[in-house]
Amino acid sequence: MSYEISVVVPVYNREAFLKETLDAIFNQTYQPTEIVVVDDGSTDRSWDILQSYGSRLKTLKIENSGAGNARKTAAEHASCPWLAFCDSDDIWLNNHLERRVNLLNKYPGTDYSFSDAIPFGEHALADKTYFSDAPKGWWASTGTEDNDHFLTIKDHIYRKFLPFNPVLPSTVVMSRTLYDLVGGIDSKYSRMPAEDADLTRRAVAQATHVVADMAATVKQRRHGQNMSAIEAENMIGKNNILKDHLSSGITPREDISFVLEEIDKTVIQAILASFYKKNFHLFPQLAKQVELKKLPFPILVKYAYLTVRHLFS
Repeated sequence: MSYEISVVVPVYNREAFLKETLDAIFNQTYQPTEIVVVDDGSTDRSWDILQSYGSRLKTLKIENSGAGNARKTAAEHASCPWLAFCDSDDIWLNNHLERRVNLLNKYPGTDYSFSDAIPFGEHALADKTYFSDAPKGWWASTGTEDNDHFLTIKDHIYRKFLPFNPVLPSTVVMSRTLYDLVGGIDSKYSRMPAEDADLTRRAVAQATHVVADMAATVKQRRHGQNMSAIEAENMIGKNNILKDHLSSGITPREDISFVLEEIDKTVIQAILASFYKKNFHLFPQLAKQVELKKLPFPILVKYAYLTVRHLFS
């Protein structure tokens, strides 16, 4: 069975990487139906590069409003029943869509899927993949992969994604029906680190069938401009999303206690990250978000040190 797939690409000042990203999409062994690219007010040559592809791309330029809103705009201008996302600095391996179509044919009820990715570039660690960052035993407790290296994730997916989110935006293929059901991308997170995690969490909470491709089909470029490089800010973003989901009723009822526990854990992780990265301005702000009695003793000492330092500075 064939599938009509729209590729969604947000772009902002990516002249150094954009052509490589687009050429990899065009070189797929399974060709997408359309490629929708939204330029988020770039000030470099990104728009000129897009125009050089002519009618092979559906392009739109908007006023700068953040990656999330650019991705949302592209998705809203896509016309196919399936959406595949790709960031403008990542690279699809040429079998990325072919494997995804094989997955959909093997598991026809799937409405949300994603794959592993290989980090590369100046900030990438050798011999690591995106999935290998999972806590010990996480994948074993999540499911069993089949002979094609597809793994169906069942039961309490929202909860499973709390300690570790395995989804990189450039690996996602989801049905338009599911995208619309969850309300699409929320623009209010557009400029926030970890903004893509909001759609991921809402989608897996309501998806009929979620399947992971355990094979790496994407190369994720790691460089100094990555939003994912801002560790403490990513954790703050994660907690803002989790709190919003609690207040808006998105969180599955049976997962509420797990979310509250994860929020506390993430605050503590963010406190440690901000201290070791010497982001001292974040430290007191974060410490106020968790009860002092829940803070480990070493963190309490650090908090006292920074408080005294602030008083006498």
